[in-house]
Amino acid sequence: MIGEKIRKVRKAAHLTQKELAKLSGIAEITIRKYENNERNPKKEQIEKIAKALNMNPFEIMGYDYWDKSKDVKKLATEVKLLNDIEKEYGSKSAILIENYNLLNEIGKEKALEYVSDLSEQSKYKK
Repeated sequence: MIGEKIRKVRKAAHLTQKELAKLSGIAEITIRKYENNERNPKKEQIEKIAKALNMNPFEIMGYDYWDKSKDVKKLATEVKLLNDIEKEYGSKSAILIENYNLLNEIGKEKALEYVSDLSEQSKYKK
C-alpha cells in the first residue's frame, strides 16, 4: 500500500515524519495518517513528498500516479527514457525535461535560448 511505500522511502532518506512534513509542507499528522493507511494522499501531495525526498512521484506510487487513460506502453517508454537520461546525465536532467514539457512553444524557445547562452559562458561550463 501507499502508506508503507511512503514510510519506506522516508526512512531510507533518514528522515523523521516531522522532518518530512517540514520539507514537504504537509502537516506531520497527515504524513502519519498516510503512513498508517488512514488516509490516501492526493496526487499533489505525493508530488510534494517526492520533491522533498528528491524522487520522482512515480517511484512512490508506481502506475497509480499516472492518468489511467494514458497508454501503458507509451508510459513505460517514457519512464525508461527518463531513467536512461537520469543515468547518463544525472537526476536534475530529468527535472529539466519535465519542466521544459510544461512550457508552451514560446516558453520552450526561451528556455533553449537561456540554456544556449549559459553553455557559452565559461563560468557555467564543466
